[in-house]
Amino acid sequence: MLISLYELIAKYQISPTGVLHIGGHFAEEAHEYFKNGVERTIWIEANPNYLPIMEDALKDYSNYIVFNECMTDENDKEVELKISNNEGQSSSILDLEYHSIAHPEIWYIGKIKLKTKRLDSLFIEKDLDIKRYPFVNIDIQGAELLALKGFGDLLYNVKYLYLEINEKEVYKNCALIGEIDEYLETYGFVKKEQIMCADFGWGEAFYINQY
Repeated sequence: MLISLYELIAKYQISPTGVLHIGGHFAEEAHEYFKNGVERTIWIEANPNYLPIMEDALKDYSNYIVFNECMTDENDKEVELKISNNEGQSSSILDLEYHSIAHPEIWYIGKIKLKTKRLDSLFIEKDLDIKRYPFVNIDIQGAELLALKGFGDLLYNVKYLYLEINEKEVYKNCALIGEIDEYLETYGFVKKEQIMCADFGWGEAFYINQY
C-alpha cells in the first residue's frame, strides 16, 4: 500500500475490524492489517499456485479465510490469467499496454485458464456478511472496476475502499480513474486520497462511503 493503513486510521479516525482483500498475491499486507487492529480478513487470489504461500504468510494470524477465485462482474466466464515475470505482481486477465513502456523489464511468461466469480455470488455461496469486512482493498492490475461491479448492491455496505487506479491505459482496456470515481459516486463513495507512482500511469486511491 502506497498509503499505509496506519496513516488512514490516524487521519480519518477509522477503525476497520475486518478487511476483504482482493488480489491477495502473497498476503504481504497481513502484518500491517493485524498490527492496526484488524480482527478478521478474507483474502481472494486468482492464481492457485500462490495459495500455499499465502497460507504460510498467514499462519501466525487468526480469523482469516482464503479463496482461490478470479473476481469480475460475471460468473463462470472463461478467462486467461497472464502471469508476469516479477513474481506475478503484474499478472492480469488484461493484456499489457502502457505497462510495457513504463516497465519494459516486465512481461508475461505464462497463463492460467480460470473461471470468473462475482463477489455477491461468492458471499451468498459461503454465507458471509460483507458488513463484517467494512474495509475493502482491491489490487488486480486493471480489473478493479470489473470486481467492483461484481459486488452488486453489497457495495452499499462497504465503508472504506482502497484501490489500485490507472490514469493511463496501463493494461489494455482497463478502467481509468475517472470511470471508477463516477461508478463509486453512485454508491455514495467520496475519494479522500490519491497518490500516483511517478509517471508510470498507475497509483492508489482511498474512498469513504458517505451513505
